[in-house]
Amino acid sequence: MVVQKYFLHFSAVRKKSYDMALSLIMGGAFVEQVCLSKWTAIHEAAKVGCPAIMMLLLQHGAKVTARGKHGVTPLGIAAEYGNTEALDILIEHGGDVNAQASNGDSVLYDASGSGNLDCVKLLLQHGANPNVASYACQLPIHRAAYEGHILALRTLIPITAKRAIRLAGHSPVHSAADGGQVECLKLLLQKGYDVNTLLHMHISENYGDLRKTALYFAVSNGDLTCAEMLLEAGARTELDPLRCILVAIRAERYELVQLLLSYGADVNCYFRVISNTVFPTALQYCLRDPEMLRLLLNRGYRAYKCFQCCHGDSEETDSTWIDIHNQAYHIYCQPDVVSFCEFVSVSWLEHLVGSVVRLLLDYVNHVNICHNLRRLLEKTPEWDELSDILSRPRPLQHFCRLVIRGHMSLRVLNDPKAMAAVPFPPTLKNYLTYRV
Repeated sequence: MVVQKYFLHFSAVRKKSYDMALSLIMGGAFVEQVCLSKWTAIHEAAKVGCPAIMMLLLQHGAKVTARGKHGVTPLGIAAEYGNTEALDILIEHGGDVNAQASNGDSVLYDASGSGNLDCVKLLLQHGANPNVASYACQLPIHRAAYEGHILALRTLIPITAKRAIRLAGHSPVHSAADGGQVECLKLLLQKGYDVNTLLHMHISENYGDLRKTALYFAVSNGDLTCAEMLLEAGARTELDPLRCILVAIRAERYELVQLLLSYGADVNCYFRVISNTVFPTALQYCLRDPEMLRLLLNRGYRAYKCFQCCHGDSEETDSTWIDIHNQAYHIYCQPDVVSFCEFVSVSWLEHLVGSVVRLLLDYVNHVNICHNLRRLLEKTPEWDELSDILSRPRPLQHFCRLVIRGHMSLRVLNDPKAMAAVPFPPTLKNYLTYRV
């Protein structure tokens, strides 16, 4: 008999064999027999979408309120798998359209995940509440946006209360961006959802980086299309604790870096949680990537900050440079601030310092290096070239380039359209942007 009971559950229903199911029931099989996951035969019928077998089970005592191991009702299963006819039968037999599983997922939430618009509308017609959130603070609108079910999303937008979204602590814009759902994201923005809504702390703290914005989700996923859509809609780049530009640099996403910079991301921003450095943080993430480093330097990275430290010059300098060094000393000589020479002095970075400094010198006027940095550089293959550059006055042409670039805003340097509008000859523009 036990074999027969399990056979009803696992074989007859899954094979959608009405005759087999009827024979087993007539032979005494128990329709409420549960499997290891505490599913009954009616759960399985809701999953495979077999209305005839479902009616047979209900006629012989199957309960629409039966719950599986995770508290899921047959309605939740039918909604999850998009079986509209099975869902309708269960509702007509008293199924609770607002039932929630053990994790708080509602039947409408499951239907939104399946993307079956008929299921969503059927539940709503019978009183399903779109403003009931799961214990993970997920509403049906969030699920539809994340999964990319635009028809379900279009249905849920006008009936989901803004208050419910606010209490959930995150916007469906976050969900669409996280799921990489371009059309859903476009629809939400068209409907007036705020592109700069921030995650509430109880949601943000679930992520190790304490992210806040929809833009951060797109950037961390490497999603250029969604990121561009968000930026065009006015997404700000500075609202997350770890700036989006630093995430893109660390992930070696060159196109994303250029896109973010063209929309005003600050190449000279700081993230001081891990390393409180004198020089802007971006350099830390591209020491091993000369292409990325060159890109950042071209776009206005403050290379001179890498030569400010508290260790003193390695040689005599004129009074002007002494004054500048003394000012830098008072500003930057703090116990918890790390200078470039200190940052690269660790054994796993020493081999990179020569090539990095050679690149940096293309973007600064005359600098004097401290004895710590000199000691590191003297061990590198680039030292002869570096020593020659450091010992001579920089060419006037190079100086003029730095002066002109210094008078240009970062917006102009980072926006190809703005640069194209600058009234300079093409040759000069190429020189200013280090293309020649």
